[in-house]
Amino acid sequence: DHEYMINVDLLETIGGEAYVREHLRRHVQTLFFEKMTDWRDEHEWRCIVFSNTDGDLYLELKDSITGVMFGENTDEKVVQDVMDLSESWGLRYMGLKWKNSGPWYDYMNLRFMPGIKNSLWSYLVKRV
Repeated sequence: DHEYMINVDLLETIGGEAYVREHLRRHVQTLFFEKMTDWRDEHEWRCIVFSNTDGDLYLELKDSITGVMFGENTDEKVVQDVMDLSESWGLRYMGLKWKNSGPWYDYMNLRFMPGIKNSLWSYLVKRV
């Protein structure tokens, strides 16, 4: 039984919903909590919620998060919305750009400069 393979015999025996639940239970550590050694110095916190509801779930983050790192392909509207929603939390924000096959901080994006929103330079930050 491998985390990236489907055991068709078991799937047919117990059905799709039960199979997914059992597969996730059995492989939760590998699927969600292992990462490449390239990111070993990254300090992060991961939380997995298994739920039987189709409704929205709420997880309070305000007192447990210090910053947000936006990936290179994060939509500008999403970046803006996350920053607006968490503005009062005192977080640091940064974006990543990929150059020469490696990640680089997006220091050229003024949006991520602390205090820019309430400064004389705020007009330089593009809003979507």
